[in-house]
Amino acid sequence: MSAIEGLVPRDVIRCFNAYLDFCYLARGSLFTQATLDQLDDALKRFHNYRKVFQRIGVRDATPAGFSLPRQHAMTHYRRHIENFGAPNGLCSSITESKHISAVKRPWRRSSRYNPIQQIMQTNRRAEKLTTARAWYTSHGMLDTPTWQPRVTHLVPLDDDEDQSGAAEEGAIYNEVFLAQTHGVSSQLNPIQTGLTTRTLAPNYPHSLHGLGHRIDHPNLPDLVRKYLHGRLYPDDEHEATPTPTQPPRIDVSRVDQLKVFHSAHAIFCAPSNPSTTAGMFHETIRATPLWNRGEIPGPRYDCVFISNGSNSEEPVMSDLLIARILLLFSFSFSGELHQCALVHWFSVFGDQPHPDNGMWVVTPDYFGSAQNLSVIHIDSIFRAAHLLPIFDATPLPRTLNYTGTLNSFQAFYVNKYIDYHAYETVV
Repeated sequence: MSAIEGLVPRDVIRCFNAYLDFCYLARGSLFTQATLDQLDDALKRFHNYRKVFQRIGVRDATPAGFSLPRQHAMTHYRRHIENFGAPNGLCSSITESKHISAVKRPWRRSSRYNPIQQIMQTNRRAEKLTTARAWYTSHGMLDTPTWQPRVTHLVPLDDDEDQSGAAEEGAIYNEVFLAQTHGVSSQLNPIQTGLTTRTLAPNYPHSLHGLGHRIDHPNLPDLVRKYLHGRLYPDDEHEATPTPTQPPRIDVSRVDQLKVFHSAHAIFCAPSNPSTTAGMFHETIRATPLWNRGEIPGPRYDCVFISNGSNSEEPVMSDLLIARILLLFSFSFSGELHQCALVHWFSVFGDQPHPDNGMWVVTPDYFGSAQNLSVIHIDSIFRAAHLLPIFDATPLPRTLNYTGTLNSFQAFYVNKYIDYHAYETVV
């Protein structure tokens, strides 16, 4: 929607927003009276704003102009939900999805020669496995999952308390892990002007000072000192930066086993997402100087949601913060392993989402011309975030590509329509 903002009437944006709201609400795994009322409100807004397509001549200016089967079916959703429960992914293409599991996948596993009997045999074995799983579950033999998610709450960034325990109201199941292997520094080949290739440089420096200069953030040791100060002295409100008359309480030269990682994995509970039966969903968060899987190789530094933990009476954007990860790294200090991220903060603009598209607006934080940076523990990361640039009347240069988008715009929309979990979380 941000790409066509300003190029089409505002009611077109509002119509798309209402339609998306209805689709995401109807896809939920749990409904309350408030959710059903929101569903009715989204449908009412959609019917109101879609009239813009009659005014501009896209549809006939008669009631029959919107006689479309799927739009008509939207009026029956609430009644069917009240009668039969949450659809939770059920749609009119269910027969196609069953065709995939019953025909297409078994055919791919066959020898392609007289495949009918092989497909039927595959389906019979799949049914036996499903029956066996149901029998084992009914006898309590599959009650214990192989992986137990940690129960975390929206806590302050420097809170070091154990977050393990039983599920409580308002709890959020999530876990973030650094990649199993650490990365090596890479660079683009400046000599080759055609297809850009990847060349490996020496491994990253093993000191904070050297690493800071390698990634063009020479203040990295000071940021790590502030992070350690907040972890070791949470009640000390004095500034962690040393002064000429006060030596540093934390000597970051004692940091050892410094490793850099190019990705992290987030696992979280997302019942409304098309995920496993337990509702667990996983995604990869990347912070790499060279992402060579796109059309144009270049750096990729993803944005994430950060747990704020203010617990204010009127939370802004669900008490979540937005930051861009510039570095994923780990180190040992006084025998303790710290898994951290260097982030560039974004500020939430206003206390309400945009009235037309329903998305929050954020702007990158700067101190003058310097980025507002911090080092945080990866436990503060909730999940990945997707930002949409807010365009203006200024023409974009043809050389701009997706690798430099986050550095080229002054404000962004927080896209809550990336999946159902984000839609239910960012309110």
